[in-house]
Amino acid sequence: TFTFGGDGQSGMTFEGSINALNAALDKLTYIPAGDFHTQHVDITEFLTITVEDLPDAVEGIATVESDTATGEIFVRSMNDPVVLTVTTPSQSVSEDGSLSVLGIQISDPDVNASLNITTDDIIMQVDLSVASGNLTFDESLGSFTFKSGNNSTSSMVIEGSLADLNLGLAALTYEP
Repeated sequence: TFTFGGDGQSGMTFEGSINALNAALDKLTYIPAGDFHTQHVDITEFLTITVEDLPDAVEGIATVESDTATGEIFVRSMNDPVVLTVTTPSQSVSEDGSLSVLGIQISDPDVNASLNITTDDIIMQVDLSVASGNLTFDESLGSFTFKSGNNSTSSMVIEGSLADLNLGLAALTYEP
């Protein structure tokens, strides 16, 4: 019988016979909160269990005896999927013109200010290509590495921090 908390909560108190308590503990499941950590940090959680032998007027037991044990739960990090947002999916340019490509933004749910994981800490890769024409990625806005292709070509793969890549994407240009 639950006397405090219950299923799906971070704390609970329940009473029962030794067999009932052991059966309940055998089925105990730990589920960490979503995004409990980031891809850069593994966390150890602690499970504390206290058992008390409650007073029993029938058997004449008047004092409470207890024992406490603590166990570790190692929560492994998981790399959540990156999110690519294109707020202006349709843009146009004149035949001999140049287009500042607008509205491309990358975000990552693994960024976590409370754990000091910033967009400067997360390194990723971006693959850019067009069927014809050239893309120019503004290299002066951050620190990037061209993993394949070259700047001002139709195809390139660029590696850098999330912050630097977003700066470069904000200044991306296309020439047909």
